[in-house]
Amino acid sequence: MKLFEQICPPNHVNCCKVGSNLIRGQWTIRMTSTTHKSSLSANLMINNLEVNNIVSNEANSLKDEIYLIKGKTFKFLSLREQFSLPLLTKIYDEIMKPNFPIESELDPLEVWIRNLTHKGKQPFVPVMHINVCFEAVPNQIGNEPHFDNIAGISVFEYYEMSQCGLLTYFVVCEKYRSFGIGKTLVYQAYNYSKNELYMKGKSSRWESLNNALSCVRSWNGGGETTIVQLTKAQMGQLHFAQKFLEIYSQYMSLKEQHADLKPILDVEEDEFYFFAETNAIGVHDGVMPSEQRHKVMRNIGFCCIDFDYIQPPVTDDDDALFCDDLLLLSLEIDGDSRTKSDSELRAVPVFKIKCWLLELIYTVYREDVRKAMFDDYFQYMMKDADKRGIRIKMYRDPVAWNRRTQFQVKTGEGHHHDLHVHHNNGEHKLSKL
Repeated sequence: MKLFEQICPPNHVNCCKVGSNLIRGQWTIRMTSTTHKSSLSANLMINNLEVNNIVSNEANSLKDEIYLIKGKTFKFLSLREQFSLPLLTKIYDEIMKPNFPIESELDPLEVWIRNLTHKGKQPFVPVMHINVCFEAVPNQIGNEPHFDNIAGISVFEYYEMSQCGLLTYFVVCEKYRSFGIGKTLVYQAYNYSKNELYMKGKSSRWESLNNALSCVRSWNGGGETTIVQLTKAQMGQLHFAQKFLEIYSQYMSLKEQHADLKPILDVEEDEFYFFAETNAIGVHDGVMPSEQRHKVMRNIGFCCIDFDYIQPPVTDDDDALFCDDLLLLSLEIDGDSRTKSDSELRAVPVFKIKCWLLELIYTVYREDVRKAMFDDYFQYMMKDADKRGIRIKMYRDPVAWNRRTQFQVKTGEGHHHDLHVHHNNGEHKLSKL
């Protein structure tokens, strides 16, 4: 929900993770089995820079992954796989806090610790990952990173019910912005999130739904359970499940009405999508003009979804604000059933968008999710999605990125006014390079 796009400029080195093909000037991703081990050692000239990528690990792990770029050695690790409280605390206090000084923009450290270390099943709660890149001197390779050498981080989540990923925070430290680390972190996040889908299986959403509803049925020892007897947390899960089934039922009815699109929809509704947010045109954050940021995001491979997106509040505090000056993006990757062009690319099924938005507000409100479902901004997004048809288009064409969300808030007595919420005295700080 919060994107800090500290992305290096385009045309810098593009690196790749094991399971990827690295070719001059572009990325292609090849998913590999999570049990398949591979090794790679190659010296390549990319954008006139020599890159030595030495990898020997499992496809879904960053352990022992090393990049030699422009005479520097970089290593990546996953804090979900190799949790380190001192390292996480260092990142939070010295990288995140200075760049997100407004408390409502940043999740509490305790939330990160809980989400990274929780190994059990949390119904309808996304799986959180944090990947860290650091410069490793020769005698440090294979050891814990020196905290002063952190080059960048990515924070991202996998949403099981919609089978989508979201890039939530993204930072490349200033002195490392010419090494291609930004693009590397984005594609690693994509790969990790998509791996979650393959590991869990595409039927996992229904298993989660049935498990949650089974819990409702058995909360009083298998006897009859009334709504009054459910706890607040249980009520939140029940309301989520009911809304999800409502969204899915509406989508299935639409599919019957569009028999000509059924083959496409059958594929798209089970495909993986990786979302991100960026400032809308004309939004100034004091770091980079939105037009320049859009160009960077397009060069990475992001497309703009033709949808009036409103970022939900990042906390459930009564004074927390939503934000409607953002665009919702989706990462489209060469060699992964997509092609780069300025024309319309593939689309996102309306079911995916609406389900993901439901998961998004559930992560914030949990037991009070039903109340959030009736908030004006959420109702507006649901209606706007319905107006877009059964498939919501995505574009890389720069003209299509000039859109703005047109949201009006009721002010009483039937009157409306346009509202564009900005943080920090008009500067939106959640998305900047």
